[in-house]
Amino acid sequence: MVDESKRKKLNTVFFVLLATLFNLVVFFVVFVACMALYLLVIAPYLLSGSGLETLAAPFLAVIFILSIVLSFLIYRSAINYFFRKVDPEERFSPLFVKTPKGM
Repeated sequence: MVDESKRKKLNTVFFVLLATLFNLVVFFVVFVACMALYLLVIAPYLLSGSGLETLAAPFLAVIFILSIVLSFLIYRSAINYFFRKVDPEERFSPLFVKTPKGM
């Protein structure tokens, strides 16, 4: 049987990997949703020959930044919810451990 500290370290590694994968999936979904909204609502007005074509690139930059911010907020909410349900000290080992200065 695996001892407690190894189990906690393994849980921590799996958690970090799964949380990273979850964050990437959330970002991708939010980005695709924002791009679909842009293509369906905003792009027809910008590219209709009204002289607003120069605003297309700034809109795309805003969509990218908005996707990052929204995915971070969703990720943070999901992690907070997860840690309300699971005691992290019981199941995970700390990622960073303070060592005495003399060592």
